[in-house]
Amino acid sequence: ASRPRGMWVALSRRAITFSTFSARAALGRRAPRGARGAGAGGNHRQHQPTRSAHSHSSASTRVSTRFDRDDRSRARARTMSAHAVAGDPPSPPDDPGETRWTGTADDIASLSRWLTANGVDSDAFGEDGAKSLVDLAVEIERGETTLVLDPQTSAPRRDVRVLRLLVTDEDRRPGMVLIEATQEWESGRSRSRRTPLSEKLLGNEDWRVACARAVNEELGSAIDASRFAMRVDESSVRETITDRDSISYPGLRSRYVMYTATCDVKGLPEPTEPVRGSASGELGFTSVEDTPAGWLKATWTWRSREEVEGET
Repeated sequence: ASRPRGMWVALSRRAITFSTFSARAALGRRAPRGARGAGAGGNHRQHQPTRSAHSHSSASTRVSTRFDRDDRSRARARTMSAHAVAGDPPSPPDDPGETRWTGTADDIASLSRWLTANGVDSDAFGEDGAKSLVDLAVEIERGETTLVLDPQTSAPRRDVRVLRLLVTDEDRRPGMVLIEATQEWESGRSRSRRTPLSEKLLGNEDWRVACARAVNEELGSAIDASRFAMRVDESSVRETITDRDSISYPGLRSRYVMYTATCDVKGLPEPTEPVRGSASGELGFTSVEDTPAGWLKATWTWRSREEVEGET
């Protein structure tokens, strides 16, 4: 039976509060040179890590080689749970010629052999802002990605289901959509994004279920939990399928099944920080997500809906 809407929002509000404390704790644990956490209730004190560095309509998201043993165990437990729901328990492959690679973060050598045997050179992974071989293995282990041989080309293909949320705040910023401008990792790696909030779906997770998880994980540390509310416009969803070379994993063809939907969110902070690399002097706010590799700091800003939809 479906939950009443009010209960669902209340559950989400508790998750947002937990996310704020979790991110603050992450910075306290991992930033060794006095990084400051966020104040309770939103973005009044920003997180300051110490290192810089096919469509149809419906009717109604990275890990470095510092991935430790405990984090692997937690990721594996989540993945096994997701596969159990799908009725497809994972098992490490023994044969690099298998048509699907289903190993874990402990099987990097096996993954490398499988890719090489099927014509993909992974030497560029982890270089010049690209994600590493460990990142790819963790995505697969978590159920975010599947790695198969394309039946048409017999080449490896990374399949990803992605939720892209057009986050709005129509009461305070009508006609605007929230954009993730930049990302900065504890390792010192950084990159420009300029895209709406995006989150990989886990296994067979429904995009509606993923909406609350995405807002909590990506924005939870910045949201004022006392004012938080969200509403997903299910009639806005568009599903698109795109095949292209992966930016994250050079040389690996990827298929993206993208669910784009609008979600109005209350409780977001005012943009007060300069956005790094912006020539126009735009302002944004930051959030911090605790990941197995340490904190991930994101800077968010607002752009017109017409401009964003023209790019999506």
